[in-house]
Amino acid sequence: RLDAVESVPCCVPVDHARVMAAIEHGFAHHGPHRPSMLHDVLAGRPTEIDAIAGEIIRIGASCGKSTPILETMTRLVRMIAR
Repeated sequence: RLDAVESVPCCVPVDHARVMAAIEHGFAHHGPHRPSMLHDVLAGRPTEIDAIAGEIIRIGASCGKSTPILETMTRLVRMIAR
């Protein structure tokens, strides 16, 4: 749900068409890819989820913006990484 991107702290403008075009390009041109966090999970290493997503969640909270989708994703990554 890209409409959730509009809840980015401090009212950062988002061009949904441009975001979707970038996503489509990535799927079409980057082939099979495993994100670095998946490599970490598979190798039993700690992930960077708190350093990356946790900071966005904290910034959102400081601006009075909720980030429920990111909070859920963060919890899921933590759960998988256990």
